[in-house]
Amino acid sequence: MPDRLIENEGRVLRVNGQRFHAVWLADNAPSSQRTPALAAPLNNIRLLTANLVGDSVALTFAPDSTPLSFSLKWLKDHVYDTPKERSEGHMPAGSTPWGSTIKAAMPTAPFPTLKAYEATQLSWLDAIRSYGLAKVTETAGPVHEIIEIFTPAECAVTSNGNDSRAPELSLEIITCAKDEEESTVHLSDGFACAIRLKNEDPEGFAALAHHSASFVFADQTGRPFTARAPLVSLLPEGTIAAIHFAPQSAAPLTDVPFEQMEVYYRAYRHFSELVDSPEMQISVTLKEGEALVIENTRILRGTTDSHTAQRTFADRNSLLASLTALETTP
Repeated sequence: MPDRLIENEGRVLRVNGQRFHAVWLADNAPSSQRTPALAAPLNNIRLLTANLVGDSVALTFAPDSTPLSFSLKWLKDHVYDTPKERSEGHMPAGSTPWGSTIKAAMPTAPFPTLKAYEATQLSWLDAIRSYGLAKVTETAGPVHEIIEIFTPAECAVTSNGNDSRAPELSLEIITCAKDEEESTVHLSDGFACAIRLKNEDPEGFAALAHHSASFVFADQTGRPFTARAPLVSLLPEGTIAAIHFAPQSAAPLTDVPFEQMEVYYRAYRHFSELVDSPEMQISVTLKEGEALVIENTRILRGTTDSHTAQRTFADRNSLLASLTALETTP
């Protein structure tokens, strides 16, 4: 019965076994129906009626009987009343950790096919979301043509060196350096390395996650750029959000307490060894007409890498937006 959908004196809606707060529903209503939930006292926002109408639920809210309607599918897609992984240091949803075995199954697409077919774009972009990298072959034009698959080319930034700003540009496109027949890069999954460190040295993992490292970089004009971030950045829920590991740009540590400094360096060395270890690292050789797209805040270049390849940076959010658009296309 409709009344059974309403619980806790109108503060909660229960539908299909999932609960939603009235204030959350008011705040997430379609823009054309939205009630200023955050502008009203919390106790004033409550459900008066709730009725299932086809594939939607029709609601009215106190204090002025405001009507709202929600698709049941939309509610299912945005449910939050479920147990979720909240341990410190876990993979993001939709991401898969990898080691050296991924080299034999590298996600790859020829550029002409990638450009022509949405199905190819979908699987290729999904591989980047899952593994943090994917390869492109048979390119003939500039790297910006690859970027245009998922973002406006004018948003790209090209670099040949180590740039402390690069982690903020979260997608990197690596191509063969000019005047060279091929370029080799060594890559590791920073998220997988962090999880392995957590399993092997929980105390050290906590030190890297809870204290900021410092980075400094001078561009070609000599201007200094600085940054501060933990080597392992976590969301409040414990999800690994980014890895900031750039030994070539490291500045003296000043945010690590005296009592934790040796623990920090022990973990830092262990993490560095994991990044370069044979079981965690792959080498990828790029020839002319080939490119590798990687998540710059997840995939790490080996510390022994010569960094001779051409590097262009773009925005991961644009890639994810393009992927979502393809996934929701009828």
